[in-house]
Amino acid sequence: MHDPVLRLAGTILAPSDPRYAVTIAAIIELALLKCTHVIAMHTPPPDPEAPWLPSQWIPYELGRAKSRTILSGQMSGWFHPKVHPPEVRGEYVLLADTRFSDAGVKAWLIGHGNPKAQTCRSARKSYLGKGNPVPPDELPSK
Repeated sequence: MHDPVLRLAGTILAPSDPRYAVTIAAIIELALLKCTHVIAMHTPPPDPEAPWLPSQWIPYELGRAKSRTILSGQMSGWFHPKVHPPEVRGEYVLLADTRFSDAGVKAWLIGHGNPKAQTCRSARKSYLGKGNPVPPDELPSK
């Protein structure tokens, strides 16, 4: 969890506490109300053998940030090479800009008014899931 407010909520309330789910949802909703753009990271399951579902927040986050047009430049998705084709995460992801490399994400960020994306090392952190991350130069580009 990269968000300090979410991290704090997780230390104050146990996931078994009935207030936990509402608190987490409220924190995410308040952050989304401040957003004009969103990029979702579509990563493979940490353990391919274990039961797993992709984040249920991604469709909601994309819908919250996008403009009221069918295709929107306000939303994008970065897809790990093991998440292919992108529509395996739902056909709705095809309505967002799709990116498959660090260079593609940086280009999207720069194209949407984030001049720090060129020099900021945390503009998109490398995939930190289980297994070996794919080096950016081995990812297909867009």
